[in-house]
Amino acid sequence: MRRVVAALSIITLLAARGSGAQSVPDSLSRPLRWSTVAIVSGVVAATAYAVDGSVARNIRDHPSADRRSAADKLERFGTATVIGPTVGTLAVVGLLTGRKQLSDIAFNATEALVMATVATHGLKLVTGRERPRNDPDLGGDDFAPFSGADAFPSGHTAAAFAFATSLGDAVDRPWARVGLYALATGTAWARVAQEAHWVSDVIAGAAIGVAAAKFASGRRTIFGVRAPRFGISRTGVQLSWDTLPW
Repeated sequence: MRRVVAALSIITLLAARGSGAQSVPDSLSRPLRWSTVAIVSGVVAATAYAVDGSVARNIRDHPSADRRSAADKLERFGTATVIGPTVGTLAVVGLLTGRKQLSDIAFNATEALVMATVATHGLKLVTGRERPRNDPDLGGDDFAPFSGADAFPSGHTAAAFAFATSLGDAVDRPWARVGLYALATGTAWARVAQEAHWVSDVIAGAAIGVAAAKFASGRRTIFGVRAPRFGISRTGVQLSWDTLPW
């Protein structure tokens, strides 16, 4: 994973464009489309009904040491093992070199990850869905709100997609987005392969991660509100929060 961290840091340091995601002008901010939320919710529900059980049974009926080993490696893209050092490197280098865009990227990624984490943990609490490894019949329909069961949605996947979206938007090149989303998708697959999540859990997690990153960077607004804007320099930390006209 050290090589992955180094590669992500170097690519972002060299390829990040403009003055950072924090500089997204108001004219480019777009409201979150509730039709999109409805469509994603429908896809998650349809997947839970038609796909979750069959995929989980196939994984349980055909155990594979190689698959488990690959999953254990791929899931790390959605953990602090990769995210923390990469974001920290961008923040430190940005501060030391005066490249504000780098510290902006680090702040945006951190804000996206915090929002994705809060959203996923809140949903886990109120849905109380059992994980596949703890569901004997693999029906995928064991929900007990506030029970401590925490399958839905996938926090690892949300973090991976929030991270991938933040860096992908900052680099703003197709090859970077493809590579980063491939790594995030690998994390999603890993969580299913580990019997930690259902397919619908990771789809929901991915949607939350992307939405959190778009909101944090200012590319999306919710009810006319933009995410707080952070900035760091040798003189200190700045925070602003504004709204857009309806």
